Amino acid sequence: MTVNRFLLSASAAALGLTMATSAMAGPTTFTPPVISGGAGLGFGKFLGTWETNSPFNDDVPSTMPNPSGNSLNVEEVGNAILDKFPGLFLIEEFNLAGMTSEFIGNNANAPGVGFRVDSKIDSYTAKWTYDGFPIDPPGSTPVDLFIAVKYSTYVSIFEFELVEPGSFGYLSSDYRTILANTADGDETALNYGGFDDVVVAGHNTCSINSTTDYSATCMPYNPHGGSPHGVSHVVAYWPPVDLVPPIDVVPEPASLTLLGAGLMGLGYFGRRRRPAHANA
Repeated sequence: MTVNRFLLSASAAALGLTMATSAMAGPTTFTPPVISGGAGLGFGKFLGTWETNSPFNDDVPSTMPNPSGNSLNVEEVGNAILDKFPGLFLIEEFNLAGMTSEFIGNNANAPGVGFRVDSKIDSYTAKWTYDGFPIDPPGSTPVDLFIAVKYSTYVSIFEFELVEPGSFGYLSSDYRTILANTADGDETALNYGGFDDVVVAGHNTCSINSTTDYSATCMPYNPHGGSPHGVSHVVAYWPPVDLVPPIDVVPEPASLTLLGAGLMGLGYFGRRRRPAHANA
């Protein structure tokens, strides 16, 4: 997957350290909301923003994401992501993790089960929790969590890698809050680096590409009221994680010694044979 777990941890740590700082210059000073109780996994990696009228199902009109949580919606969101990030997961392994029918409250999952929006910080930002599921799959194993945040006519999707049951993080429709709580050195790797480039007089004036219905560096901001669009609902998804440990490509010292001895032996053998071939 695309997010390094160490990077997420670093970003999460930076969340608590930068709460009192201002995200960017504007007509007025922006004060990010106070987040208490730890940073958790932070805001994750930004995958992009889509128009909510998804183009991936021409037969049945639908929005992306849809708080009904049916299988059509799972496939709709999964195909939208895979269109921009081919090979990120297998569409048949993309599953519903949890949802709210409004921003906070009315969670589909019972407390202690799956993904839930835990507590509202303001109209644009909230804390989420993930507690696994009582049966397989995925049970108590880690999952790669994709959180779709719907606001106005847009949905922004964030990725978290290897989310363990008992983990928590944050979601927001306010890119200023995300920037204010992400260490400067992590913004590019988490795909927040482009946000600064589309800020004009305190407003995000970027627009979704009319051809692709997608932007890789944009979270639309409400230019009229001077505030972000409020979140209407949140839907989260998971594909399973390959738990086979990666192959260690760095040989151990003993292996290097044996390899070197072998190469030296081959070199010596070759030098002894070359004169014989030359005299033939």
